[in-house]
Amino acid sequence: MALIRETIHRLILTGAILLNPFLIGLSIFASPSVWADSSPSQPTPKIEGNSAEGRKIYNGKGFCFQCHGYDGYIDRRPQMKPDMRRMLDELDPKPADFRNPATLQSKNDQERFDTIKKGHRGTAMFPKKYLSDANINDIVAYLSVLRSEGKRQVKPSSENRN
Repeated sequence: MALIRETIHRLILTGAILLNPFLIGLSIFASPSVWADSSPSQPTPKIEGNSAEGRKIYNGKGFCFQCHGYDGYIDRRPQMKPDMRRMLDELDPKPADFRNPATLQSKNDQERFDTIKKGHRGTAMFPKKYLSDANINDIVAYLSVLRSEGKRQVKPSSENRN
């Protein structure tokens, strides 16, 4: 953790951190003050979203593809500088492989929603506070498509959308 924090601070000082949104998130992760108490969340209605929109967000403004790969193919991350790729390769634990359901930790859509919204303590998954609940619902719908190899399409719903 100290090595990651030290590398991030070095990148901030050189200005390199401004070039990659993932690094901004990683710098947030390295700061313990951003983590809120992990109190259990209240049950919410069934989360539904639009998987087609979720794919756009995942591969776009959500920056999920930076760690998890384009369309959930962990080996299809975008081009990046060698130092950045090395940092990602050295993450422990590794980013989730969404196309391998046997390795995923979240057991249901609510846990997936909470992980995206609040981050995942002990990993480089930082809170996505810039995404709306509707955006996150769409990503969760897209993740269900990835887990089922594209066999299931979640229909858009106005329920639980902000």
